[in-house]
Amino acid sequence: MGKRPKLENLELYFEKGKPFSLTDAQYEARTGLELPKDKYYLLNNSALAKNCKEKGWKIRLQEKIVFFEKC
Repeated sequence: MGKRPKLENLELYFEKGKPFSLTDAQYEARTGLELPKDKYYLLNNSALAKNCKEKGWKIRLQEKIVFFEKC
């Protein structure tokens, strides 16, 4: 079994009761672990997903955005 994220560090966000978002880097800084790479696992079976379901929250994932600029 791998390490578990320190999800208690996200409690402040949940307690406010308002929608919020975190970047990969913000999540890692607050929980000590990277977000799971597998999308299905992240949304359904991860410690984060289970914690959110227990609290009555759902996770929505927005894919990375690539910007293109002409030189």
